[in-house]
Amino acid sequence: MNDKILIIGNGDLSKEFISFWDLDEKYVKVIAYIDDIDQKYLKDQFDKIYIAISDPSIRKKVYEQLKSHRITPDTYIHPSAHIGRRTVIGSGCIIQPNTIVSNDVVIKDSVFINNSSNIGHNSVIGDFCSIMTDVNLGGHCVLRKNIFIGTGAILIPKVEIKSNITIGLGSVVIKNLKKEGSYFGNPARLIG
Repeated sequence: MNDKILIIGNGDLSKEFISFWDLDEKYVKVIAYIDDIDQKYLKDQFDKIYIAISDPSIRKKVYEQLKSHRITPDTYIHPSAHIGRRTVIGSGCIIQPNTIVSNDVVIKDSVFINNSSNIGHNSVIGDFCSIMTDVNLGGHCVLRKNIFIGTGAILIPKVEIKSNITIGLGSVVIKNLKKEGSYFGNPARLIG
C-alpha cells in the first residue's frame, strides 16, 4: 500500500495502531496535535487520515477540527476483526485486531475499539466512545457519547450508559449508569 497516511496522536495507541500494519514508514506521518499541520491542505497532502487517540474528549476535539475543514477522518477495521451482518460503522472509527462485532450493531462516529473486545448484537455505541482491550459488551447495550471503558470490563446485556462516563478496568456493569463520573468495581459503583 502506497497511500500517504496521516496519524494524529503520538502516544502508545498510535504506535500500537501502526504496528498492526505492514506500512512503509516513508508514507506515514505521525503528529501529536492537529495544530501541528496546516489543516487547509490536509486533503491534498494525505490519502488517509486516522485519529489514534484513546481519550474521547481529545478525539472529539480533533474530529470536530477536521470536520470544520470539510475533512472526514477515515475508518480503519483490522482484517482480523469480525464484523457481523447489518452492522453500521460511522466515520473516523478504529477497530483493532481480533475484535468481534455481532450482528445489527450501530457504531457511530469516531469510536475506538481495542484488541479482542466483543460487542454484543443489537448494541449501539455513541460518538467518541473508547473501548479498551478485552471488553465484553452484552447484547442490546446502549452507550451514549464520550464514554471510556477500561480493559477487561464487562457490561451485562441491556444496560444503558449515559454520556461522559468512565468505567474502570475490570469493572462489571450490571445496571444502567445514569450519573456522569467514574465507575469502578464488581459491581461497578460511582467513585467520583
